[in-house]
Amino acid sequence: MTQQYELLTLKQVFADGNRRFVIPDYQRGYSWETRQRQDLLGDIEQLRKSDSRHFTGTIVATGREDFPDIYEIVDGQQRLTTLVLLISTIVRRISFVEAAVEARRLVVSSGQESGNAIRKFRLNASQDDLFEELLVKGAQQTREIHTKSDQNLVDAVAEFTTWQNGKSDADLQEILAVITTRLGFLFFAPANNAEIGIMFEVINNRGKPLSELEKIKNYLLYYAEKNGKPDLKTRVKSSWATILSNLSESGHTSNDDENVFLRNCWLVFGSSSPKGSWEVYEQIRQAKPAAAPTEVIQADWKWLYEFVEFMENTSLTFKKLVTQRTVSTNLERLRLQRIHLQPSNASILPLLIALYARELDGDTRIRTIALLEKLNFRYYGTGIASRSDTGQGHLFGLAFEYYHHFGKKHEGRLIDTEWLARELVHFVSTEANDQKFIQQLTLNKDEAGNYFNWGGLKFFLANYEDALRSKAGESSILKAALTPRDQTAPNDFYHREHILADQDFTAFNDQDERDISKRRLGNFLLLRETTNIKVSNKRPEEKVALYFADRLHEPNTLMIRELKEWLDAAVAMCDQEWERKTQNYWRHVYARFLDTREQALVNFALGRWRVEGVTRAVDRVEIDSFQEGNEMFRCARACDDGTLEIRNAE
Repeated sequence: MTQQYELLTLKQVFADGNRRFVIPDYQRGYSWETRQRQDLLGDIEQLRKSDSRHFTGTIVATGREDFPDIYEIVDGQQRLTTLVLLISTIVRRISFVEAAVEARRLVVSSGQESGNAIRKFRLNASQDDLFEELLVKGAQQTREIHTKSDQNLVDAVAEFTTWQNGKSDADLQEILAVITTRLGFLFFAPANNAEIGIMFEVINNRGKPLSELEKIKNYLLYYAEKNGKPDLKTRVKSSWATILSNLSESGHTSNDDENVFLRNCWLVFGSSSPKGSWEVYEQIRQAKPAAAPTEVIQADWKWLYEFVEFMENTSLTFKKLVTQRTVSTNLERLRLQRIHLQPSNASILPLLIALYARELDGDTRIRTIALLEKLNFRYYGTGIASRSDTGQGHLFGLAFEYYHHFGKKHEGRLIDTEWLARELVHFVSTEANDQKFIQQLTLNKDEAGNYFNWGGLKFFLANYEDALRSKAGESSILKAALTPRDQTAPNDFYHREHILADQDFTAFNDQDERDISKRRLGNFLLLRETTNIKVSNKRPEEKVALYFADRLHEPNTLMIRELKEWLDAAVAMCDQEWERKTQNYWRHVYARFLDTREQALVNFALGRWRVEGVTRAVDRVEIDSFQEGNEMFRCARACDDGTLEIRNAE
């Protein structure tokens, strides 16, 4: 194999059509988006105005022993893929021109006339069928789009086709000449394994924005080559294809997404300490140096092999969590969906990973997933966790201990899923018991909070609506309410809406009373966007009438039905107390109405996120904004005789 370091044209990189390239399965899919493609097109347009050459990038490739003319791309695949797609769109437009025929032979394919077509550039196995269809047909026709990388390929061809509009055949021939003869590439094809090690080190440390996951892949391949561990090399290439495929199906395609995935793998497998968990590449390089003594290498390479296997299995857990596919039962699918749709699940993700890695019994796993979902919402979703003490360190430690000591005695305790469940219940009892949970869902009379700003409000209301729909025998809206329609208009199928709107109602005697009524949890509901627009600034009694009327004509949330019942009850109660509908009359109507609704919401929350075994459990809450004191709620606990004991908030 020859080494080449000179600046080559694209024609020379492809050795005048005699060199072929493939993207190995362990490489990322096509990740360039509009911005990168437009930058490239801008460079090409600038070159048309000058006679200079343009340094376009570095290409690093390794030859294959079985086919000396085929090279696997190690670095530079995004730019090469883009250029091949661009050339193919031009070639189709001016296929009759000699320059187009030549460009096709160089970088797309040759031998069609003899019935022995040879592709010059192939993508990894998961994308190549779609890629070939785009090269041949110019658009996606029969191949399905499975991932963001697939969509990037389709978008690229569409953009390049549009870009050519208005350009003459002569323009396109000139552009082909610029691409094939005036873009310059530094081409590096190492001749031996020692140079491959240098190659990976250069790629990892030259400042290119690689993800930690890519750096680790490169380091592991370097480690395997340097120390003669072909089994590790084979495992990396095989596992990385699966890892990237699972992450892509999960929508985890950016560098940040990959870094989150890697961090969670490390917290369970490597170290439970959050410190350094975002710098796994350096952690591994320091802990498992490629130049260690032989006896150390023998132990280290096996550890690295096991870590790669663990990452592959964890990527499947990520896919299960995000897509709920490859899950055995509907109940497990529901439990995972509820975790995935929460505003954040970062703190319990290592525990979920460890659970899937160790617990094989489906029923036990499902019960523990449900416990994790409840813990996460009670403590993190409601905001009980403070910035100074999030409890993450403790939960990460549980995940690490559970994974590494599962089925064994550790510090005098048998580590199994029952042990983990007890630890989680204890965490809830200490950090997010029923009293704290209720306090997070209610305002004190002098409290400044606003539930409109609560990140978990839509999740909470969607769960409440789902409970109503389940009772009525209707299908769930949880996913529809919480999954973004697109990136520019997130979650806009359903809106959070005030019942008591922002206008200055004279029903309240002072501004503070108006403010707390508008800010409290009971004042919010979930609506389809069309209804939200229609009634946004009307009085509560007018809104409720319109909500209920709209229910007859278009789909909406079931919680609308309750509003009319509760408002009618509040009016009936106040009609007995007031002869005329004065300001105080409406003040009492709205307050009692919101009390009733908030009481229903909080008691729903106690049931929906109830954790059995939590100390000082609360069975029911009563809301009364007219009671003395600063708190608006009282708690009821079940007595031995079956009655409820009412107590003021503690």
